[in-house]
Amino acid sequence: MSDVAKGDNKDINIDNSIMMWIDQNLLYIHLSWCFWHEGVRLFEDSFPGLMRDVGKLRDECIVKQDHNSGAKTLIRSASNNELRYALSLIEARVETEHQLSIHFRWVAYHEYQRDIFFNALQIGDYSTIRSVYHIIKILIVTR
Repeated sequence: MSDVAKGDNKDINIDNSIMMWIDQNLLYIHLSWCFWHEGVRLFEDSFPGLMRDVGKLRDECIVKQDHNSGAKTLIRSASNNELRYALSLIEARVETEHQLSIHFRWVAYHEYQRDIFFNALQIGDYSTIRSVYHIIKILIVTR
């Protein structure tokens, strides 16, 4: 008989690679929630958009997941390489999961922010573009 409470699970045979995939998938879910719903910024304001320091991103996500002890534990225990991989998925899935270009276009034209975006883009002020987009997105959700 196995004692699961002590980490002994001889009664079930689970391939470690499957468990690693599950953990990586959960890590992605918990991290992406911080970026899509809590406003944690993935990139620096520099062009073309360098990813922010992994340690700072980890710390900010742990704070945002304060209500979820499992997520905090998973984020805290992930290696920097595991975090970088999960973070790279957030960028890669921005269109398929969140249709960012459609939402961005909506804010530009229907919320009359096109000129602000265009002027900020001309001078490389990506921080303003992100700030205006996020502010309008929040206003739309709370209407």
